[in-house]
Amino acid sequence: MNDKPKAPISKLIKRLALKFNVVIFVVVLVGTLIFCVLVLDNALNQPANGKPPKDESIIKSLTLDQSAINQLDALKTSSENTALKELPAGKTNPFIE
Repeated sequence: MNDKPKAPISKLIKRLALKFNVVIFVVVLVGTLIFCVLVLDNALNQPANGKPPKDESIIKSLTLDQSAINQLDALKTSSENTALKELPAGKTNPFIE
């Protein structure tokens, strides 16, 4: 009969770990990186108090001073006729409709 003594489990595991040590390292490293990214993404996407911010409070806090309002009123629309400036020879204005 062919009775070979079987190697203990610890030697078998040690031999497999030495053979596949790079693969095990890469799998553990990638798993750890994925876990870290998911935890950080979850932490950064949650609001501080647990409720989403209300847009109304943001809009109410914005104010324009009178000089900014005057500058906005002074802007011309695209339908208004503005004076065309003369360009040097060979140049074209890409903004003319």
